[in-house]
Amino acid sequence: MKKKFIGILGLLVTIVAIAFNLSACREMSKDDVVDQLISDLETLESYLASGSLAINVDDQKYIYDITVAFDGEERIKISLKNEAGDEQLIVRKDGDVYILTPDLNKMFKLQSDWPWTGSHVYLYQSLLADILNADGETIVFESTETAYVFTIPTAYMHTNDELVEQIMHFDRKLLTPTLVEVRDNAGVARVTMEFAEFKLNHEFLDAEFDIDAIMELALDVMGDNEIEELTFGYPNNVFGMEVIADEIFNLEDGQRKIISLGDDTRVATLIQETRSSEPLMNIQIQNGGIVLVSGETFVYAYNDDVTIVQTLDGRKSAVSRDFTSRELAIMVASIEPFEEK
Repeated sequence: MKKKFIGILGLLVTIVAIAFNLSACREMSKDDVVDQLISDLETLESYLASGSLAINVDDQKYIYDITVAFDGEERIKISLKNEAGDEQLIVRKDGDVYILTPDLNKMFKLQSDWPWTGSHVYLYQSLLADILNADGETIVFESTETAYVFTIPTAYMHTNDELVEQIMHFDRKLLTPTLVEVRDNAGVARVTMEFAEFKLNHEFLDAEFDIDAIMELALDVMGDNEIEELTFGYPNNVFGMEVIADEIFNLEDGQRKIISLGDDTRVATLIQETRSSEPLMNIQIQNGGIVLVSGETFVYAYNDDVTIVQTLDGRKSAVSRDFTSRELAIMVASIEPFEEK
C-alpha cells in the first residue's frame, strides 16, 4: 500500500512538473509581451548593456563599440569607441549633460533634456517607449525561435524622412533587446544596434558617473594628444549653393570665419574658428536633442526648427533651418582638408 501511495504521489509530481513546463513554454501573444514590457519598465532601476552600433551614411559604414550604463534617469553614461580606438562619452548627471572627448582633452557641458527628447536604439527604455507609443494598428508582431520581434514606424525626431521602419528583437526568455534595426524606404538597414550583453539591475559604483574620474581614466588610457592647429577652408560639398557672404572676424585669442551659403530657397551658415583657448561654441540648449551622426560630429536640434551641427572640438559648425541634419553634417565634414581659395 505504501509503495502504491508513493507511486501515485510520484505520478502526481510528474504531472504537475509537465503542466508547469508547458505553462512556462506557453507562446506569448503580442499583448502578453507588451504587458510584460510595461511591467519591466515600471520596475526598471538600472542596467548595463554593451554591443555594436553601425551607421550607414552615403555608402559609408561607421561602426562603434558602445556601452550603456543606466542607473536612474539622472545617471546615464554612453561610451562610443570607433574602429581606431577613439572614445567619446555622453553623460547625464544631476540635470546636466556632458560630452567628453578624451582624444581632444575637451569636455562640454550642456543644458539639455537628452536622452528623453528622442528615440535611441541603444537605450532599453527608449525602445519600450517606442512600442508603447506606437499606434497598435501599425505594429507588426512576430515570434521566432529565439526572439519576439516588433516592427513599428520610426519615432525619431530631427532626422531625414528616409528612415521609416524600426525593427526590435527581444530575447524570448529575458525580454531584453538583442537586435535593433532602423531601415529606409528601400528596406536597407541604415542604423543597426546589436547587443552582446545586457544585465538588468546592475549595481554601479559612484565613480562610474563621476565626470572628473571618467575623464581622467580616459586620458590615462589614451595618453596625451595634441590638437592639430586649425586653418580656414571651404566646404567641398555645398549641395549646389553659392557663397553669399564670406567674412573673417578677429577674436581676443584667434579668428572666426563665417561663410553664408544659399540658393533661391535655402540658406546655411558655416562657422570656423582658430582659437588658443576653449572653443566658443558651448551651446546652452533648452528643450533640444542630441543625435550622434558620425565619429566627429554632433547635431543639435533647437526649438524643433533650427539645426546646429558642431564638431567635437567646437571649432567648426553650421546653422540652418532649411537642411536636414545629415546634409549639414556632410557640409561641415567636407571642409576638410582645408584649402584656401
